[in-house]
Amino acid sequence: MSEVIDVSLSDDERLGYLTEVREHLPAFLSELAYGRADPLADVSSLLNLRPEDKRRVINTHLAFSEPIMHFVQSLPEAMRRPLTASLRPPVTAQAVRGPVDWGATYRARFQQGGNPAVFVVRSAERVFDIPENQALLWFLRALADLIEAIRPVETDTSGVMRQGESWWPHVVQLSRELTEALRPRWLSGVKPIRPSPLVFSRLRSSRRAFYSDALPDAIATMLRYTERPSPEDITDLLCRRYFEPRLNWQLFELVIALRLTRTFEERLEAKRSPTRLLVGRTQRPFALYELEEGDEIRFWYQAWPDIGARSLLREARARHKLAAGSSRPDFVLERRSGGHLVDAILVEVKASRNSRTLGAGLLQMLGYIKERPDAWPKDTPGWLVAPRSSAFQPGSAESEPLWMVSADDVAAAAADRLLP
Repeated sequence: MSEVIDVSLSDDERLGYLTEVREHLPAFLSELAYGRADPLADVSSLLNLRPEDKRRVINTHLAFSEPIMHFVQSLPEAMRRPLTASLRPPVTAQAVRGPVDWGATYRARFQQGGNPAVFVVRSAERVFDIPENQALLWFLRALADLIEAIRPVETDTSGVMRQGESWWPHVVQLSRELTEALRPRWLSGVKPIRPSPLVFSRLRSSRRAFYSDALPDAIATMLRYTERPSPEDITDLLCRRYFEPRLNWQLFELVIALRLTRTFEERLEAKRSPTRLLVGRTQRPFALYELEEGDEIRFWYQAWPDIGARSLLREARARHKLAAGSSRPDFVLERRSGGHLVDAILVEVKASRNSRTLGAGLLQMLGYIKERPDAWPKDTPGWLVAPRSSAFQPGSAESEPLWMVSADDVAAAAADRLLP
């Protein structure tokens, strides 16, 4: 695995890799390509995002979006000074407490036989249950539910969902602030109602900046991503929160994976079967292609295929009672015919331009090949993939068990070998 080596990418090189990721993802969402009108359903199907994956990506994006953060920052003051309306209901009494409604008083006295001790007063009462606050409470509850539903990606609380910082503490703090905002007693008299276009218009015309700007902007952002996202919206949030790795080695491996899938799709003129693209480690291939003659091409990421072969390393660990973890190459590419493995390529990715690191990678690659001597077809190669540099001379020696290939050439080389 290449995560122990993190190449220092230049700004231009990293931007190029990120641009490649951004350019490739919209192809999964294109309505022109696949004739679909629901990009969120497309990406869920094509990347095999489970419902919880999809919710986590969208909700996390909302947690970091500028309108939502501005809304939450404005909440404490807004909840202390909410908008109210004044009502002056008529109260018939014999004591004057508040302004007297003399017209109503004369009518009340007439009805009671001219009793001069009767007065109708109209004292002002503050009312919180107004459309603006109904929209506020509805949104507070909806947003709190979305943020509460966010969970870390497996055990990785720093995640790959936001570059350069831990996103999970931010989510926890946001959830606490929303819970605190729901505590004021005046909210108990408010009915949560989803705002209609008329209420949105009332909000925009409010003299309070919180009600005219922060609240409607935040509501619009939530609805945009949860109810009517465009292909551009989905691509943007996936790139920002899900497919922009925190470390360069993660980015480099993702680029290799996308290049492999793009090249095989172009050669086969077909999209891959629904699979999960580098979302945690799994015992499923991250890409699968069915060929016309019935053969299958499968791509595995940091997982051995289910080949049922003995592992010399596992046997040695058990023999000596070692608690060391297992080893596996970054990618295993295999071709199956009639359910049998007929060809394979083991791929180790090194995001490095250091010759010593690359030399150690070759030794590591040799270990992967020899670890399972009965697993692979004859002449199964091990490929070491690295960024193009002067540290090595790329080449193809089909008769040799080990060779190095640059990241620019690996996808085409794999397609040349595995496809008819």
